[in-house]
Amino acid sequence: MSIQIAASDVIKLILQFLKENGLTESFQVLQNETGVTYNAPKVPTSQLVSALLEGNWKELLLYLSGLELSPSFLMDLFEHITLELALDGDYHSAKLMIEKSFPLENLLRNNEPDRYVRLERTILLLESGAREVDSFPLNTLERRQQLSRRLLEEQVPPIPSGQLLGLIGQAMKYQYTQGLISPGIEFDLFRGQPHTSCMKRRDERELCQFDCIQRIQTDSGTNIPCGMFSKDGQSFVTGSLDGFIEVWDFLSGKLRLDLSYQVTEEFMMHETSICCLEFSENSQLLASGSIDGQVIVWNFQQGKIIRRFVLPCQPCCLCFKENELWVGCSDGVIRLLGLKSGRILKEYVGHTSFVNHILYWDNNDNKEELMMSASSDGTIRMWKREDGDNKVIMNGSRGGWNPSWSIQMVVPCQQDSYGLIVPCASNRIAIWNRKEEKVCTISPVSSILLP
Repeated sequence: MSIQIAASDVIKLILQFLKENGLTESFQVLQNETGVTYNAPKVPTSQLVSALLEGNWKELLLYLSGLELSPSFLMDLFEHITLELALDGDYHSAKLMIEKSFPLENLLRNNEPDRYVRLERTILLLESGAREVDSFPLNTLERRQQLSRRLLEEQVPPIPSGQLLGLIGQAMKYQYTQGLISPGIEFDLFRGQPHTSCMKRRDERELCQFDCIQRIQTDSGTNIPCGMFSKDGQSFVTGSLDGFIEVWDFLSGKLRLDLSYQVTEEFMMHETSICCLEFSENSQLLASGSIDGQVIVWNFQQGKIIRRFVLPCQPCCLCFKENELWVGCSDGVIRLLGLKSGRILKEYVGHTSFVNHILYWDNNDNKEELMMSASSDGTIRMWKREDGDNKVIMNGSRGGWNPSWSIQMVVPCQQDSYGLIVPCASNRIAIWNRKEEKVCTISPVSSILLP
């Protein structure tokens, strides 16, 4: 049995990858050249549905701008918006919708003239004070629910994030099960062969030799996309492509606990690749996130799930703060999760691409709770916890800094409470002085500070 894959679907996967990684120019060029449109809204589909059900028409139309929607859905949607405006007494806006909006003035009037005339008549009747209109059903809540179902089923169905990388990971896993890939070998995905030649050239360039302190090898040989030490340094936790979380005794290198086998079937474990891990300050809690949008908080000592969150997109980084968990997501939004309430407490919007790292900054001057976030959009933002206000403290306007460089993390300088080390997706490392608000970059070629 052969499986037919449309070429347009492959292009859409590439478009999704480009959009999620902030490659806007490449995204636009590929769309223009192929004629294939990545018909996905700028906000999560849950936010679209919420705006429709609550009747926030201004936000809804803003979210839907740029999407390719069917003429029948556009006519139904604008017809219902016009009716609701009239029912709310805004007859002027309703008439403008009939006369000026493209779905009604062009599509509805040319394709269904009788329906267009009936809509005009209904608006006039409502304006004259008639509340019983037989020509249209005026159950607004039921109509909104129908439109929301059509929006999700026909127009913008929910699309999981990171599909291209997920499919490549599944293909690699299948090749391993078929014996085509050996465990423990660095694989060159582009060439389709072990990365031995590249490893050899890298070894020849290395100036220092390091001794291996401990080697940890999983029994299954599954790739490990993320791992981290516990705060006491005694345990090393790994997350696999299979969604399993394993705890290793670092001194002996032996498996101490497999968290994924400690829970009962009533709890849903991670079913896709683990993409981020984080310990609480006292190492009592462990948070794990997977590419399907799940975030699970574990009691690390007992190996039990205490909280489970489902987010509308992929979590990229985690950060504990007392009874709260900050999650940086692939849509550029930072979400504050309450461990006691089990709900999303607040969303912080500002970044336009993946949020790669979240760091708390102790501000002893005015005792404010500040949070710093680094993103693939090439910026670092400073946030106030309470009101969500933020300002960009590093972007392309700083000296020697390219806005296309994806910022991976923010590391405080140990000797300088005002200094930050900023690695990015380039051959430079930036050092930012918060007190003087200056940025210098270190290049490995020149090994000097450049203003």
